[in-house]
Amino acid sequence: MAGRVPLNAFGIAFGTAGLAGTWGAAADAGLVPRVVSDIVWVAAAAALGLVAVRYVQGVGDVRTAVDDLRHPVLGPFAALVPATGMLLGARLLRVDRTAGEVVVLTGAVVAAVFGCWFLTGLLAGDRPLVTVHPGYLLPTTAAPLIGARRTPSQAGGRPRWPRSGSACSAGA
Repeated sequence: MAGRVPLNAFGIAFGTAGLAGTWGAAADAGLVPRVVSDIVWVAAAAALGLVAVRYVQGVGDVRTAVDDLRHPVLGPFAALVPATGMLLGARLLRVDRTAGEVVVLTGAVVAAVFGCWFLTGLLAGDRPLVTVHPGYLLPTTAAPLIGARRTPSQAGGRPRWPRSGSACSAGA
């Protein structure tokens, strides 16, 4: 793989996690063996790790990474990292509740912080508002939705942490 891996490459792991969830739903319905879903979940985790390693290797320094995160088109794709982590954490809840909760909660916090930071930079920067495309917001809004749907209460248990609203809507 030549060159630097762009942030949108994290969509590989995100899409694979979605596919794993679909196979998991089919397994829950008794249509396919559970092992199919488990193999795809492992592939999703491996894809996330592999893309993350390749991205970090190619980025070189912190300034380049921050420039990538601030990019108006590719920057929002960074939200796929915590979103994918939350999906993986939700699957982990079935195996190890505490570890799954930690992964889901960490992903939710990272997604909220990144979303607020990115949107603040996008709207407070020197870009004219008319150049802000709604598609830029999709990954940053998808991550909190995934976090809300992947809490331990959605996995058949009650969360052991307090629920609160979005940090952005709370005025943070």
